[in-house]
Amino acid sequence: MINHGVTSSDMECVLLCQRHQQCVSVNYKPGESTSVCELNTVIAEDFPDDLIYSNEFDYYESFV
Repeated sequence: MINHGVTSSDMECVLLCQRHQQCVSVNYKPGESTSVCELNTVIAEDFPDDLIYSNEFDYYESFV
């Protein structure tokens, strides 16, 4: 993970990823007032054995 923070939407989280040169995917946890955005340097298929599935987080790969 490169960084984590708070965003207001999943689109804002993906946009943050696109602005960071090393970011290729995000984990996004929606919340009522604040949402968690985690920027990643890898995509899920690169490390399938390390994946931890969660109903709390959504996963997006950055598209250029």
